[in-house]
Amino acid sequence: MTKTSEVPIDIRNQIIGLLNGNKHGVREIARMYSLSHSTIISLRNKWECKRDIQNVPRTGRPKKITAHGTRQLKNIVKSNRTKTLESLTNLFNSGKDDEVSSKTVARTLHSLGFHARKACRKPMISKKNQKKAPFLQTFWRNFRRRKPQAKFMQDNAPCHKSKKVLSWFGSKKVSILDWPPQSPDLNPIENLWALLFTAVREKHEQKINTLQELRVAIREEWGKIPIDILQRLYASIPVRLKEVKKAKGNATKY
Repeated sequence: MTKTSEVPIDIRNQIIGLLNGNKHGVREIARMYSLSHSTIISLRNKWECKRDIQNVPRTGRPKKITAHGTRQLKNIVKSNRTKTLESLTNLFNSGKDDEVSSKTVARTLHSLGFHARKACRKPMISKKNQKKAPFLQTFWRNFRRRKPQAKFMQDNAPCHKSKKVLSWFGSKKVSILDWPPQSPDLNPIENLWALLFTAVREKHEQKINTLQELRVAIREEWGKIPIDILQRLYASIPVRLKEVKKAKGNATKY
């Protein structure tokens, strides 16, 4: 029999039966069950003193966070719902001599019904701005039919709306497509930026030490983007617009 941390109750009963039979010694019984002779002696003494070989129920190690500390932690979380686990742990340990780990805090929070959540990556779109989104589909339909002079497409990020940028567009006589605030990000260039970023990071990260080297790497990888990817992104615009309409102006997977 393989030695374990706790001898099964049926084995204990067998050992006590052999000991009471007075035909087998302690060492012999220990060899029979692959146990130490001290384990056999301990069982014999326990039986002789208490006439019982059941293990005493274990209480386990006391909890690091007391009932009072649990209530305190609950109040901290309710007042700081956007804080990270590390921040909550620091707040809880503040002013305490016996600090607890973030894992202990996490287990306690789970027992209280609190669980970590990731912040939404896309901001909520107001009802007012949701109503402005359908104009995009109308614009694209007219663009496909009439094929007017191309317009530059960008969102309303502050860097795009600065006086210097708008002045440059004006000097180059570039028309800019009107874009509603809080609009869904439908510009397929974002997908190209992601591809370009990944390519530069994977192939050139160890070689780039200067701004000029970064420029060269970007231009090199930009030229390698297959034309079929551009065509697929262009063809996806009607689908993107339909998704916005279906979502009633709210954010989509794009």
